Amino acid sequence: MGNTLFAIGEALIDFIPAQTGCAFEEVTAFSPKSGGAPANVCGAFTILGGSSKFITQLGDDPFGRKIAGDLARAGIDTSIVSFTDKANTALAFVSLENDGNRTFSFYRKPSADMLFSAEQVKEEWFEDAYALHFCSVSLGDFPMKDAHKKAIAYARQKGAMISFDPNLRFPLWNDKKALHDTVNEFIPMADIVKISDEELGFITGESDIKAALPKLFTGNVKLVIYTCGSEGAYAFTKNAQAFAESEKVKAVDTTGAGDGRRGSGGGRFASLQVHVLRHGLFRIAGCETPLQPRLGAGEQRGQCLGRCFARFIRCRGGGVRGAEKGAGAQRLGLLRPCADTRRRILRPQNERIGRPAIVPDGRGGL
Repeated sequence: MGNTLFAIGEALIDFIPAQTGCAFEEVTAFSPKSGGAPANVCGAFTILGGSSKFITQLGDDPFGRKIAGDLARAGIDTSIVSFTDKANTALAFVSLENDGNRTFSFYRKPSADMLFSAEQVKEEWFEDAYALHFCSVSLGDFPMKDAHKKAIAYARQKGAMISFDPNLRFPLWNDKKALHDTVNEFIPMADIVKISDEELGFITGESDIKAALPKLFTGNVKLVIYTCGSEGAYAFTKNAQAFAESEKVKAVDTTGAGDGRRGSGGGRFASLQVHVLRHGLFRIAGCETPLQPRLGAGEQRGQCLGRCFARFIRCRGGGVRGAEKGAGAQRLGLLRPCADTRRRILRPQNERIGRPAIVPDGRGGL
């Protein structure tokens, strides 16, 4: 297992509206921001001091070049990003409701990322991979789906963890059954599955997470992260569980919020994931509360995981703290870390690798 977080999938331009709380057709202006869930995860991980590399294909157009530049400026390794003149870079126009939730209008028929093929994926890319993260947006019936399968196979051969966030986007699928079947095809390929309360019923057919867990713990799955918006989040293994409350914030823009949470889970939470996968919930690295050497109670181990997990959980309604101050969708989504994260995590990690600890606007360099 290496040190680099890989993500594969779509990178696109999110056009963020100048007005909020109005219908899409009433928006008078949009601002282009680089995004896409896998890219956001890399950005959040990198801003916390990690090393990340992104696998995608962009259009050979101004939007593609903007995304590549923003990724590189964020510290993400773009050396294996491809460009094509066969399709344009994907675009997504966003409208925002008063509570910060969104509706999307996608321009992706097809987009450059969809044409990325399995033949373009190289085994040597994954020599330093500790994890590979992906979502379902790029798993439709086009070449990128097979590219995912090949990347997953190579990453697993190198001992990397596989992380899957379905991140359902129904407007991108003409056939909802095809989306359901595809998500359930890929769940067994992952070690870690993240699912939200809004997605649970569609994916598993169950409204209760306890009833759904047997369907989620299939194949290689060892850890299920279940997010419930403002109601908090849960982490489950087959023999223990943990819960973390969500922080109460005023939601301004939730674009990229979940991606920021998952990416921030790759920093010090990376060591937690490794220990969960290797040792269950026994000895969790990074836990501030000492544990007895021979803990046998799953509840105690779950509480320890919960304390570690709580450091990175932010509610879907507000994303990373700072949203109420207008952070909104920054270059790679909601990647502005809270003050506690900047003080306890960014500063020591950035100092260790020679980066400035904090830039004046508090965004850790992004």
